[in-house]
Amino acid sequence: MAALCGVCCDEEKEDEDDGIADRDDDNAEEAEDDETGEAELSALEKDLSDIKVKKDRVSRQNIRCSREIRSQQGVTHETEEEAASQT
Repeated sequence: MAALCGVCCDEEKEDEDDGIADRDDDNAEEAEDDETGEAELSALEKDLSDIKVKKDRVSRQNIRCSREIRSQQGVTHETEEEAASQT
């Protein structure tokens, strides 16, 4: 019986060790996924920042172009509110 008990205990210990190894593998994969996700998030945040800068630049350029067009047409640089109040 003692030998049988040793076998059972050994099998239980092996199962426990396998469970710990599986859990460690899962944790390592999760950590790797987290790092990859954080890197991807960082890259997306940088892309978003670049897009906002470009959008602001285009908006300023549109304002300058609109002013230039109005000045070429002889329209003063009045605001839309001033123009609306005069009508």
